[in-house]
Amino acid sequence: EGLCSVVIVSYKTGEILMDCIRSVLEQNRLHQLILVDNGNSKQTVQLLNKIADNEPKLEIITGHGNVGFSRGCNLGVRRARGQYILLLNPDTILQSDTLEPAINVFQTHPNTSALTVRMENTDGTEQRGARRVEQFRLDRFAPNHPHFQRLNLNETGPLTKPTAVQCISGAFMFMPKKVYLELGGMDEDFFLHVEDIDFCMRIEKMGGSILYLPTVSVTHKRSTSD
Repeated sequence: EGLCSVVIVSYKTGEILMDCIRSVLEQNRLHQLILVDNGNSKQTVQLLNKIADNEPKLEIITGHGNVGFSRGCNLGVRRARGQYILLLNPDTILQSDTLEPAINVFQTHPNTSALTVRMENTDGTEQRGARRVEQFRLDRFAPNHPHFQRLNLNETGPLTKPTAVQCISGAFMFMPKKVYLELGGMDEDFFLHVEDIDFCMRIEKMGGSILYLPTVSVTHKRSTSD
């Protein structure tokens, strides 16, 4: 019970995509991996098809062109049959047991609408930006908006237990599928980069909570999605 559908939206991602896919396919609790091909090289698509031939959990959605991140996520989630969904950047490598502890948090914190994990650089240091929005600089437009206050959690010292945050990055956004559907998915008026913040703001308006899980980490190589 409680299986996960992982949705990856990929556009000209390059070699890291194969490492990402392999790391997802090794996960316990994986129901399916849905790759939304927004435009990759012929060589990449051939490799993907080869993997899919031998791996029934991998499903590829292709032929629609580059429709942007929001619409790509929505296309992927329409195919999702798992109880949970993970929106994952294609340049992210999961550790061998990432999905299971994340799913367990939803069991122990049932009011959680979404969560993220510790995002690390390749050297193991924590990546700034996974649990704050300063990188997007939206706080400049609305500095007094409650959503953009208290977000710089990187300065508070190491966290050891699931911690409430207001905003997380779309690079690793984990939630029950029903939450995604209740919110109507990602807003397709956005093409790239602020849709994850908009999504988090809508969770907050709905009265939901978002958690940061410091005890689970993934590597975000940021090869193409910076």
